Amino acid sequence: MAGVDRKIKHYRINTDTGERTLNSDFNIFIILNAVAYLVFLILIFTVGAFGSVSSTTQMLAYQYQSILTPDEVFFKIVWAIVVPWHGFWVVWQIVQAADRNCQGVVRASYFYPFMTIMYAGYTIACRFNVIILGTIFIYGMCGTMIGLIMSMQRYRDKMLPGYMIWQGPMSLLGAWIMVEAMLMTNACFVVLGEEWIIKFVIACISLVVLFITAIAWLSSYPVDLLVSCVLCYAFGGIYIELQNQRHYGNLFAQGYSNRWLDGAKYTVLAVFLLILVSIFLKILVVLTCQRPKEIEDRQRRKDSRVALSITINTGDNSNSNNNDDNNNRKKSRKNRDRDYDDDNDYDDYDEERPRRKSSNKQNRRGSGDSRQNRRGSNDSRQNRRGSNDSRQKRRGSNGDHRPRRSENEPSSPRKSKTQRKKKEYDDYY
Repeated sequence: MAGVDRKIKHYRINTDTGERTLNSDFNIFIILNAVAYLVFLILIFTVGAFGSVSSTTQMLAYQYQSILTPDEVFFKIVWAIVVPWHGFWVVWQIVQAADRNCQGVVRASYFYPFMTIMYAGYTIACRFNVIILGTIFIYGMCGTMIGLIMSMQRYRDKMLPGYMIWQGPMSLLGAWIMVEAMLMTNACFVVLGEEWIIKFVIACISLVVLFITAIAWLSSYPVDLLVSCVLCYAFGGIYIELQNQRHYGNLFAQGYSNRWLDGAKYTVLAVFLLILVSIFLKILVVLTCQRPKEIEDRQRRKDSRVALSITINTGDNSNSNNNDDNNNRKKSRKNRDRDYDDDNDYDDYDEERPRRKSSNKQNRRGSGDSRQNRRGSNDSRQNRRGSNDSRQKRRGSNGDHRPRRSENEPSSPRKSKTQRKKKEYDDYY
C-alpha cells in the first residue's frame, strides 16, 4: 500500500548525514483503526447499544433480567461516553502527525480491529436471539479488550494527558464489556429456564469474579483506576435496580423469595462499598508512597549517569605537553627506584628488583676490553663460578650450611635468583 508503513518507526535516520527526523507517515494500524471504528459505529446504532433494529441494552435490561441487572440508564451513560471518546482516539492518530507512529498506536496493534469483529458477532447473534453464541463472542471481545488494556499499560512514558488519549477509552470500554459478559452469562441460564437456586449461584459467582477483578486491578502500579471505578459504578446500578418494584416483580415470577432478594441486595451494597473504599485507599497509597518513591528512583538514575567530556587538542601546545609527559615519566621512574631501595620491600618469592641505571653502564656493556674480561677469560669464569672463597662467603663459615640463627632472631628474607646473581656480580667486581 503506497504511503502506508508496515514497519513502525517513530523516527527516521538519514544514512548519509545521520540526521534523525520524526516519522509522520501513515501506518497500517491507523488505517485499520479508522476502518474498525466506522464499522463499530454502524453496529452500535443498528444492532448494538443504541440499535434501531435491535438493541443489546434493551435485551439485557428488560428481556433477560437477573439479580445482577443494572438500570437501563447506566448502559446509556457508558455508551454515550464510549462513542465520542473512541472517535477522538481515532481522529487524534490521523490529525496529530507527531503521534502517528508513537507507542500509543503501536501498542494498540491489531487489538481494536479484532475487537470490532467480536462485537459484530455478539450483536448480530443477539439480534437473532442466539444468546449462547452471543455469550461466546462477548467473552472473546472481553479477552481482546483486556489484552489491549494491558498492552497500553506497558506504555509507561505517558502521563495524565497521554492516559486520557490512549488508554482511557480502552479501559472504559473494556470494563463495561466485563459487566455485559457477566450479564450475558446470567441471561443464558434465564433462557434455559433453570431453577432459581442455580441462577442465584451463577449470580454469586459472577459477583465474586467482578469483585476480585476490581481489587486485582488496583494492586498494580502504575494503576488503572478507571476499570475499578466502572465496576464500582456497575454495582451501584445493580443495587439501585434491586430497589425497583417492577424488577422485584420479575424476579418473583422467576421463583425468588423476598428473603433471598434482600440478602442479594445487601450483598451487592457491601461489594460496592468495599470497592469504593479500596479505590480511595489506593489513591492515598499512590500519592503518599508509590509516586514519591518512583520520582526518587527516577532522580537517582538520572544523577548516576556519567557525563563524558571530550577535549580536542588543537596542536598549539603540543611541545609543552610532550615536555610535561617526559618530566612526569622521569619523576615516576625516580620515585619507583626510591621505593625499591629497601630490600625488605620484597617478599620471600622470586620477585625481581628493578635495576638502576649506573653511570658506568655504557662502559661495562660497550667496552670491548670489559666484555673480553667478563665473557672470554677462563680465569674470570673460574673465579666467578668455581671460587671456594666466594662460595664460603655465600654459604657461611662451615662451607656447607648457613650459620644457625638463634631462636629470637627473625629470619631474613630469601633472596631471589636475580639478587643472588647481582651479589655474585658485585663480589666479582
